[in-house]
Amino acid sequence: MSKRTTELALCAAVVLVGSMAVPTAAQTRTVEVSARYQALYDWSIEERFPVGWSGDVAANVNDSWGIVAEVGGVYRSDTDLDVDLNLFTFGGGARWSVAAKSACRRRN
Repeated sequence: MSKRTTELALCAAVVLVGSMAVPTAAQTRTVEVSARYQALYDWSIEERFPVGWSGDVAANVNDSWGIVAEVGGVYRSDTDLDVDLNLFTFGGGARWSVAAKSACRRRN
């Protein structure tokens, strides 16, 4: 299996797991924590960073508003130039969200 095929399979698996539905009642939490794998392609220097990570913490103030902090990093080694390229991101801010009503109803 080629490296490109492996990357596409991993991306497809992440999208599949991330799109699984959870009941709305189970989605109301005070604190949310998540961690994930990430890859990056920088169009300005035309370089791929195939290995990375990202994580965030969200503190929900109420059903609509929350405070979010995110940190992440991606890495690449260039053996021809004998250099390691690293890119780190830090972010934070307010989050506003609205829960959609489900079209599916439970039948008794």
